[in-house]
Amino acid sequence: MEQRSRDFWPFSYLCNGINVKDMVRLKYANIKGDKITLIRAKIADSVDEETNIDIMITRQIGRIIDKWGNKPPNKEQYIFPVLQTGMNPEEEYRTIQQAVQTINKNMTRICKTLETDRATTYTARHSFATVLKRSGASVEFISESLGHKNKQTTQNYLPNFEDEEKKKWANVLLPDTDQ
Repeated sequence: MEQRSRDFWPFSYLCNGINVKDMVRLKYANIKGDKITLIRAKIADSVDEETNIDIMITRQIGRIIDKWGNKPPNKEQYIFPVLQTGMNPEEEYRTIQQAVQTINKNMTRICKTLETDRATTYTARHSFATVLKRSGASVEFISESLGHKNKQTTQNYLPNFEDEEKKKWANVLLPDTDQ
């Protein structure tokens, strides 16, 4: 379970910060060529117009699917063996909560061993947005990747700029020429 948790965390991060509920509900039918297409469970029932989220399948994502995915792949089968077809909503909810707890518990242990900051399923989503922002991606791109309709929601995920970044842009305004 620790190995699976160690692989599910980067899968979440690499898949646009997908949450565990959406991750375990992925079916092979969501794979369309070189991408995964989904509608977030959180917004599927709450918006007038459904928005597809496209996730490009990188080698790392493909390796995790190959390693942990159900075999043989079947379009109507869940990719990962967490949920079972025919579960009622209460069983699905409990199973997803158990998966989140297991991943978080194992990631906490792994991070402690590595003497690094704690990484949870929640931080995977925020890390995805933060790394893109710091790499120069537009807020519009990040917002679309996260499945947000409102850019303000995306802004809440993004950290404030560090002092070094602020200094860099302040010096662009009127560089000091020492003259």
